[in-house]
Amino acid sequence: DHTPYVEWGQSGNLNTVHRNIRSIWVTESHVVHVAEIEGLEMDTEYDYRVCGADRCSDQATFKTAPPSNAPVRIAWMADNQEGDHRFRTHLEHIDSHEPDLLFVAGDLLQYGDELVEWNTKWWTPLQTNSFAQYTPTLIARGNHDREHPFAYAYTHMPENGAWYKFQYGSVFVVVLNTH
Repeated sequence: DHTPYVEWGQSGNLNTVHRNIRSIWVTESHVVHVAEIEGLEMDTEYDYRVCGADRCSDQATFKTAPPSNAPVRIAWMADNQEGDHRFRTHLEHIDSHEPDLLFVAGDLLQYGDELVEWNTKWWTPLQTNSFAQYTPTLIARGNHDREHPFAYAYTHMPENGAWYKFQYGSVFVVVLNTH
């Protein structure tokens, strides 16, 4: 069975299985699976792993948003068009400051209509030292990300897709896609 699912829970106990996975075919041979888990408690650590095709990823941990009065460390960056080596270097520096959240304000890569760029210049660096497995990373789309199926599959933006807002600790963030 190749149907993906997510096992998750608190304190190393992966006692919940999430099978409501949305699959987006971006080419005939490339599919993106999206799991939206609801009912998580604020300021709580969860363990998870992604499974499918008779194998599972390594177990990872993430922490949900802190209470609205809590101070937070948010790292911001934009215009990641200098290649995967530079992005990896930025992530290592950002990671050393242990941010609660990374926000990338557009132009995640140079050519958003090229699948190889999404794989090598976005996802591979985010997996360095497992950064994206434990640090929430949110985005706004930029003009280089393009209005392309890859951008929509890899960078789902909540609400109406052009803007969204959220409270993260003591910070209220409004994200606008001006393109």
